Amino acid sequence: WTTISSALRTETLMLAYLDRSAGKDINIVVSDKHGDAACEALIRVSVGESHRWSSFSLTLSRGGPMSEVDSDPRRQLRLSNRLLPRLDHSLLYLGELPNLRDLCVHYGTSPSAFTPDFFTTWYCPGLQRMDLMNIAPKIISNSLTSFSISFCNGRDTVSLPLLQRFLAVSTTIEDLSFMFEGETSRMIPMENQVALANVRSLRLKVEESSMVAIRTVLNTFTLPGLQSLAIAACFSPGRSFYLGPTTDVNRWKSVILGLHPSFYNVASLSLTLIGLGRQREEVLSPLSTRFTNLRHFSLETNFVLMIVGAEGDAPEWPTWPHIE
Repeated sequence: WTTISSALRTETLMLAYLDRSAGKDINIVVSDKHGDAACEALIRVSVGESHRWSSFSLTLSRGGPMSEVDSDPRRQLRLSNRLLPRLDHSLLYLGELPNLRDLCVHYGTSPSAFTPDFFTTWYCPGLQRMDLMNIAPKIISNSLTSFSISFCNGRDTVSLPLLQRFLAVSTTIEDLSFMFEGETSRMIPMENQVALANVRSLRLKVEESSMVAIRTVLNTFTLPGLQSLAIAACFSPGRSFYLGPTTDVNRWKSVILGLHPSFYNVASLSLTLIGLGRQREEVLSPLSTRFTNLRHFSLETNFVLMIVGAEGDAPEWPTWPHIE
């Protein structure tokens, strides 16, 4: 009863959930896939209980890649903004949300008729986790410990200067995640780097994105305290992102592990390499012996693998004395 979603569809059912939540903290989930009326109803019945919001999630999915039918950008803009203007006033003026711990705002494309960063007007003294897609963060929270941002569809809606400034002053963040999905290399690299001294964990998720785009984001920061690195990637045959057989997946693995000097200093490394479509028997090279501090390593894949050969300076699988 404490999770109230636009999937409930009707205001009557939403009110019943609110009543049965019996004054406890609640989770609000708004998604345009449930329809405009359901989203409007949810906001209408829940804003009066915003002091109980423990998490808030808003997903606008209509702004994905343009179809052949709807190739007109003006029609796409109308589709992606049809819902949000009617929610603008309700969300902008909520004020203090004392119990909000989790905030998730995902845009297929950043809306223009709506205030996309509506949450910057909120006061959330206990916010701990923020998850954004295609929008730069601006709200500053001294309690934030986890931050995730997704760059999708090459929309260029995330400002690297804003992202850099946000992370530079958010000194309590320890867990950082970047997702690249269909991202191209149109972002302008930053001239200077900022040190994120408190970041201990970095997660990268990559699907059909250029290495230049990934490098541009990563080179905006230094990560002197990084201890844990997790990388997940999907390889799709026939797409421009795909580099060919697994020998080129090896090259991709070597390149991404060498993108940032801090990567070789981690104590924990997790690799997830997924080949979409038919599984293949392939060969995967080992890790470089430059991972001198590595204590934990995991590999997850749907490739049927033989691990032979060498990557970089590794003649064979290195034998770290304390690896688990």
